[in-house]
Amino acid sequence: MRFWESNAGAGPRATPTLRHGRIYALGATGILNALDAADGEVVWSRDVAQDADTQVPMWGFSGSPLVVDDLVDSGITLELVRRHLLERYPQVKELQTAVLWCKACSKVVPDFHAEYLAESPWIHQPFEPYDLMSADDLRSRTS
Repeated sequence: MRFWESNAGAGPRATPTLRHGRIYALGATGILNALDAADGEVVWSRDVAQDADTQVPMWGFSGSPLVVDDLVDSGITLELVRRHLLERYPQVKELQTAVLWCKACSKVVPDFHAEYLAESPWIHQPFEPYDLMSADDLRSRTS
């Protein structure tokens, strides 16, 4: 990752996020990059200022990307991942979790959630039909 500064250069000027072999970093100009942690190659890149239809602030953007999951069901996986990150990366001093849906049955409560589900319903994810498809079925859908 590059760092350039003439009193607020390109950045990143905040801690990048590491998850599943990828590094996520937000630069001062508003470019959010996902890089392959093994070789540094760009996996994807977004211009968050353009996506949010806003201008780059005078001093640029600064922020650590937050990796968000879709839901916390039992909470076991969320807690294991949180504990793993804190143990594996002792330089991480603060770690917060966020999900879209937090079920009442969860033993672990994330720091942030978009919706609390008091009745803990089963959530049908849009990718579920693909779980039962064969490789040939998948190929025929993309041809």
